[in-house]
Amino acid sequence: MRKKILSMCLFALLTASAGAQNVNYAITGNAPEGSDSVYVLFNGSGKPDAFPVKDGKYQINGSKPQDTFITVTFSNRQSTTIVNDKTPVDIKSQFDISGSPLNLQFVDLQKKLNDFTNKENGLFQEYQTLRKDTTADNKAKIKAISDQLDQYDQNIQSIVLSYTEAHKQDVTPAYALRVSDIYSYSYDQLKKLCDPSTGYYNSPVMKGVKTQLTSLAKRQPGIAFTDLAMKDLQGRPAKLSQWAGKGKYVLVDFWASWCGPCRAEMPNVVKNYKQYQSKGFQIVGVSFDSNAGAWKAAVKQLGMTWPQISDLQGWKCAAAPAYGINAIPSNILLDPKGKIVASDLRGEALTNKLKEIYKD
Repeated sequence: MRKKILSMCLFALLTASAGAQNVNYAITGNAPEGSDSVYVLFNGSGKPDAFPVKDGKYQINGSKPQDTFITVTFSNRQSTTIVNDKTPVDIKSQFDISGSPLNLQFVDLQKKLNDFTNKENGLFQEYQTLRKDTTADNKAKIKAISDQLDQYDQNIQSIVLSYTEAHKQDVTPAYALRVSDIYSYSYDQLKKLCDPSTGYYNSPVMKGVKTQLTSLAKRQPGIAFTDLAMKDLQGRPAKLSQWAGKGKYVLVDFWASWCGPCRAEMPNVVKNYKQYQSKGFQIVGVSFDSNAGAWKAAVKQLGMTWPQISDLQGWKCAAAPAYGINAIPSNILLDPKGKIVASDLRGEALTNKLKEIYKD
């Protein structure tokens, strides 16, 4: 849920390919009151260029490869992104522009996404405040807010998918996909979206989306587990194969002591372990920690009584490339023969899967 907001805040478009043909662009607009400059990023990379504001207006001219994304940021931190399609653009306000039909549709998309993001950010602030109070009344409020945030996530994904379907032959869906929560898309969805015949597939902005597709491909059902050679809590050599493929269902749980969402999910994992351990359910924790002390302290504090292994390499953990892990918490569920059954099971999804397996 929260990864999407982070993803939208960290949106960074990559540099356009050097071989693309340059075309002229011209952007004019009205600056917010009190502004003396506006700032421009080309494909979101490098240091922003400053352009002066005179009498409340600005003008930006130049030449960049066609389909370059040009982001104009104002002093109030609002921004408008347009695509360089040779047609002059006038930005009257953040989401009110004149320009090509494509840019009009593209900016309208940004307004829709921004509206939901603002709603989410407001709710998330309330969510963070309520989390500090564990009373029963507050837990009910937290659940209601969490459900509403999930609904906003679904709304955003629906908007992005509809827009992408309608714009298969232009570049703008690359932006739409990148600013949405790419972690919320299934493997099948991403595989369909990463269609080489589309007009956005070769955009450098698609790099993150393609990386996520590759990551998910490494933990699809039916694939045999990849062994990991690390050390246990006592510093002894340990391998995942000590547990995987030995006749039990094994949840390989990727986490770290510094990961807030991991810690928040752990009571649910502990509950399921206690309920199904006697039926043969096994968990192996794979930590993305780099500090052994913090790792050991968290294991004890969170009541994680199952085997733990780590190479203490942080994000350079060997599990990252082996299983395509680019965000935690994450997990894979292995069958008794060591083949992946499911991945990223959290909350009720984990409980329901175990009920299905153990006929509970």
